[in-house]
Amino acid sequence: MQFRSSFNIFKPKSHSFIYHFFKQSFDFQRISKQLYLEFYSPKKSKNNSYDPSSMLRLFLILNLFSKSHSYSSHSPKLDLSKDLIELCGFFPYQTPTYTTYFYFLKRIKASISVIFQILNKARALLVKFFFKSYYSKAKYIILAIDSKPIATDGLHPKGTIYSYNKYLNGKLGIKIHTLSIVYPFILPISFDFTPAKHHDSPILRKLISTIAPIFADLNTPIYLTADKGYYGYENIEVCTLNNVIPIICPKKNLKTEIYEKFFQVEEKVFCIYSKLSLYRNGYDKHQNRINYRCYDKECSRSCSHRVWIPLGSRKYRKIPSEYFFSMRSYIESSVSDFFKKLYIHRSKIELLHAIWSKTYALRNTIYIRNYSALKLFELKLMKQITYDSIFKLKCSPLQK
Repeated sequence: MQFRSSFNIFKPKSHSFIYHFFKQSFDFQRISKQLYLEFYSPKKSKNNSYDPSSMLRLFLILNLFSKSHSYSSHSPKLDLSKDLIELCGFFPYQTPTYTTYFYFLKRIKASISVIFQILNKARALLVKFFFKSYYSKAKYIILAIDSKPIATDGLHPKGTIYSYNKYLNGKLGIKIHTLSIVYPFILPISFDFTPAKHHDSPILRKLISTIAPIFADLNTPIYLTADKGYYGYENIEVCTLNNVIPIICPKKNLKTEIYEKFFQVEEKVFCIYSKLSLYRNGYDKHQNRINYRCYDKECSRSCSHRVWIPLGSRKYRKIPSEYFFSMRSYIESSVSDFFKKLYIHRSKIELLHAIWSKTYALRNTIYIRNYSALKLFELKLMKQITYDSIFKLKCSPLQK
C-alpha cells in the first residue's frame, strides 16, 4: 500500500512522552492494514490516500494533546507544531486538509458516541502508560467516580437538575460523569454526559466495564471509590467481575439485619431463625427488584420481616446467587480501617470538579443553541479538561 503518510512515527524533539506513549500503546502497522481493508476502496484514485493510522494519530493528538489550534471548515489548514505533525507521520507540506480529516471520521463511521468511546479508551491507555513508566512502584491504584451538574439553556433536550447546590437548584441542564485515577497520580480517564435528571449509579457500570480490561495485565490491586449514591449490589458485582475492588460508602439507612437474618438457597430465600421460606410479595419494575416477605406469625423477633433483592437480567428475573453472602462480606469490610484509608482519596475528584467549575465557568448558565452544539460542547469540554490535566495542573502525572 502506498500512502502519502507513514504509519511509522518520527521522533520529535519535544513531547517525548507522547512519542513513547504511541510506540508502546498502539500497533499502527496492524491498525493501518485493518482500517484500509475495511473502509477504503481498492479502486485507484488520482492521489494516494493518507495512511489511516496517521489520521487516527491526528485525531488523538487534536483531542488529547492539543488545546489551541484552528482546524475547521473556516480554517482548513492544519496549524499544529512541526513536532506534532511529524509525530502523526505526515511528510512536510503534505498535511491533510480539514475536509480530508472530516471524511476520514465519516468513512469509519465515527459518530459522537463512538468518538467518546475511542477517547475514553485512549485516556485509559495513557493512564496505564504513566503508571508503568513513572509510578510502577505504587502498591495499588485508586479510582474515583462522581458527577457534576452543568446548568444549560437553549433548544437541546433538557432535564431538571437534582442538586443541593444553591447556584443550580431549579435550573435545567446536563451532568458530566467522570471516572478518574486519584492515586498514585490524578488524571481523568473516562467521561460520559447524561440529562441532569438521570441517576448516577448506572454510569459506574458503563464506565468501569470499558476501562477495566485495559488494566487487567498490570498485576496491581485496583480500588474504586464512590459516595453512597453509587451503593448497590449491581455496582459491587460489576466491579468484582472486572477485577476492581469496590470502596463504595454504604447508605446511612442501610439495615444490616437484612443480611444477618436471611439466607438463600438457589432462588429461594429463608429466615435464618425459623428456617421458613419467604414468599414473593411484589416486583418493582423501575428498579428491577423483587420483594420477599416472611409470614411467620409466631416469630417474636423485631425485624422488618421483608427484604428487597435486585434481579439479574430483566429477561429472566432471577435473583443473583450468593447475594446475602457477598453483601454481608462487603458490609463487614466497610468498617475496617483500610477501607476508610482508601475512601479518603475520593475527595480528590471533588477537588477536580471544583477546579473545572472555576476554570470553565460551569457555575454559570451555558447557552447551547441546539442538540449538535450540545455534543460539540461536550467534546470540547472533554478535550480542554484532558489537556489541562496533563500539562497545566500541579498534580499532573508529568510532575513526577
